Amino acid sequence: MRSKVFSRIGGRFRDLGWGLAAGGLALAAFPPFSVPGVVFAFAAFFFFMAESAPSAREAFLRAFVAGLPFWALHVSWMRHVPVPDGVVPLLYAGVLLVVVLESALWGGLAWVFRRVHPAWPGSVLFAAGLWTLYEFTRARMPLAFPWSPLWEGGLPTLPFLQILPFTGPFGWTFLAVALARGTAGALRMGRGPSLFLLAGVFYFWWSLGVRRLENPPEPVDTLRVAIFQPAVLPTVLGDPTEWPRMQASYTRLLRDLPEDVDLLLFSESAFYGIYLYHRSTRDFVDSLLRVAGKPILFGDVWFDRRTPYNAALLLVEPGEVRGVYRKRRLVPFGEYIPGERLIPLLRNINLGGGHYAPGRTADPVVLVRPGGDTVRIGVLICYEGIFPDLARSAVHAGAEVLVNPTNDGWFGKSLGPREHFQLHRFRAIETGRAFVRVARTGISGLIYPTGEVGDTLGLMEEGLLVLDVPLYDSLTWYVRLGDAPWILLAMLSMVLGGVWGGSRKHRHSEAYLPEQQNETERG
Repeated sequence: MRSKVFSRIGGRFRDLGWGLAAGGLALAAFPPFSVPGVVFAFAAFFFFMAESAPSAREAFLRAFVAGLPFWALHVSWMRHVPVPDGVVPLLYAGVLLVVVLESALWGGLAWVFRRVHPAWPGSVLFAAGLWTLYEFTRARMPLAFPWSPLWEGGLPTLPFLQILPFTGPFGWTFLAVALARGTAGALRMGRGPSLFLLAGVFYFWWSLGVRRLENPPEPVDTLRVAIFQPAVLPTVLGDPTEWPRMQASYTRLLRDLPEDVDLLLFSESAFYGIYLYHRSTRDFVDSLLRVAGKPILFGDVWFDRRTPYNAALLLVEPGEVRGVYRKRRLVPFGEYIPGERLIPLLRNINLGGGHYAPGRTADPVVLVRPGGDTVRIGVLICYEGIFPDLARSAVHAGAEVLVNPTNDGWFGKSLGPREHFQLHRFRAIETGRAFVRVARTGISGLIYPTGEVGDTLGLMEEGLLVLDVPLYDSLTWYVRLGDAPWILLAMLSMVLGGVWGGSRKHRHSEAYLPEQQNETERG
């Protein structure tokens, strides 16, 4: 009895060690550490950890433990969200719930893999398909939250990301996991020819990326923009000193505005109040228009027949709204309460946010320049920029550049705003468009279609940033085809990998049974 107890305790310590090792690799691969190449080691180790577990339940436990420190770091910024005092306990409970749920999803991955447990090389296909479908589900489910996806770990090795215009993020995940899992299996079994082949694939992949970085796509035109970053953040909701400080900052920055810019860019929640309904706000914005003599794009609230939208407005003349983009992907519990359409009483819940309706169209905002030529601007408001399908649909609708007005300054200098900026680099590469981020407190700046970062304004840095933004009109293969080919491949790979690996394992068992039977008979 005592030996059984000690054996169980020892098993739990082993599971804890496996989990902490995998969690350490994950932390090293992603921001803020971002060690080059470790994302491949993490993917390989994760599945090796799962298949070496004595049972599916222990595989779940190992992956769950791995997820806890990783997600605790990567969603810790959520606790800074401004809410009424009575809601603070719910906020902390919500952050804890996200950590537990995301860790449980990792556990579910390991549980499924250990449960099916196909033999190599079928396990390569199964692992790649499984992780790809997991990432796709996180990005497209009703309460989607594609934060810290596997492809983010590829940022330190930028050449490996240059395949994104062809594969998109989910195709990248499929290839990365397949190569990582295949390499781990070949190393464990000493398969020299397989290792040589996999090394060649890695080298070819890297070489293609280096070539694209050396020969980036050529723009068809440029748009000269000026980003206003006031770096003003209220310390409490409804801070009465916020608006005077914002006005003073904009007035200072306006003095340095050059005459040759095409467009002034302001963040989400750029002004205190609603342009069409608050006279002081309208008067100030109109004065900016008159002094600058240039169009303005900024985040605001827009109403269609009393229906509110989180929106971006394009103004050319005082009082003349020439273009409106309505945010399509709203933040749950921040911009709406899930289920409030079915149960209107939920609209009475006040969590410190709003109750907006989602926009329905990805149509770009059209800017007409003095010469008569037009620029089609695809707008993604705040965290819409972390969703691959939203950026793709904006470019598919004709956007020549992507602009992201955001206000995540509530999260201070935590990892949240930094990781938010990094995730937008993927939207630039996938769509072949320059990505301009306009943040109220930073990070604002330019991202090129290769994922390389241009000029920026840092966190809590007041400044005026003038950028020559390249414009593009060609469509990448990912914009044309979307995610469907890779999701179908992932599902097919799971089926084929399970059948192939399972049949191989079954044949090995059949070959072993006669010998085992003879041993039994001799005994």
